Amino acid sequence: TTPEDFQGWEANERTLPNVKSLQWFIAHANEFDRVVYQLGNSDYHNGMWSVMAQIPGVAALHDLFQGDYLASEQKRGFGQMWPEILLYEHGYQALARAQANHRDAVLDYAGNYRVFRDSLGVVLHSDFARQLATAQVGNGVPLKSQTIGLIRQPGTTPTAEQRAQARQALGLPAGGTLVCCFGYIGASKLPLRIIDAWRHSDLAHDPDARFLFVGRNHPGEFGQTVTQAIATLPNPAQIEITGFVTAEDFTHYLQAADFAVQLRTFSRGETSGAVLHAMAHGLPQIVNANGSFAELDEQAVWMLPDVFEASALTDAINTLYRDTDKRHAM
Repeated sequence: TTPEDFQGWEANERTLPNVKSLQWFIAHANEFDRVVYQLGNSDYHNGMWSVMAQIPGVAALHDLFQGDYLASEQKRGFGQMWPEILLYEHGYQALARAQANHRDAVLDYAGNYRVFRDSLGVVLHSDFARQLATAQVGNGVPLKSQTIGLIRQPGTTPTAEQRAQARQALGLPAGGTLVCCFGYIGASKLPLRIIDAWRHSDLAHDPDARFLFVGRNHPGEFGQTVTQAIATLPNPAQIEITGFVTAEDFTHYLQAADFAVQLRTFSRGETSGAVLHAMAHGLPQIVNANGSFAELDEQAVWMLPDVFEASALTDAINTLYRDTDKRHAM
């Protein structure tokens, strides 16, 4: 790494004295008794793997699959990490597949062996992630890892007045049922199934009901498919995609909603921060038992099977729409 990589951090060091650059950490590593690395699958974590190999610490591995991180390191000119790791961990077939279709390789190959090799220990956020890591990396994973649930600051269930204030701040109508789905829209979150369930639900006939995807739409062809599916609804204006929202507005949506729908398929060991945020704010939600979702308390969420019938999702939406006592209990 070079000093130019950390120019953005230097300003933060002046205004936020507890925020230091990676370069500063390397120079002062001997001043610390323990080091914890927070590792995710994005370019926000650039440079951390190479430092972890020099300065051992505990790795909190938020995303079991690390292909996007490794590809971002390669784009920044820091070696050939992604192809080298693919070749080492998965062989020539994986390397050839990545050259033919990078996206498929990112989805299918974890590329995380070095995290387990170079760290003092690994924290994973679900038993499902730990089992998946064992299958991907080997039987030594349970000896070098612990499951610690992803932490969220507890909020409070909003009062009627707070809900009204949140809706006003967002420019939403004070009345009517509001249902939300939180987070970036991708195929793994089953937005098309949510739209179809809404089409067949009682809310589709309620002119005051709204559904909001609170997050950015997929930028590619899948995002266009989602937009087109909304357009085919009898009342397309009922469903909107907000795009990226600020942390303040994200909290307002959590307070403004009556309940949420958060679904998953093809889990690769990740843990949904959005689901935990909703639970921390007392927001009832419908989930399916995919991946780490299956470990949620079934008294606190409406748990559908991992693979569910369309009618089951519609019935869940209708029930939470009609049964305010059920929502209150959750």
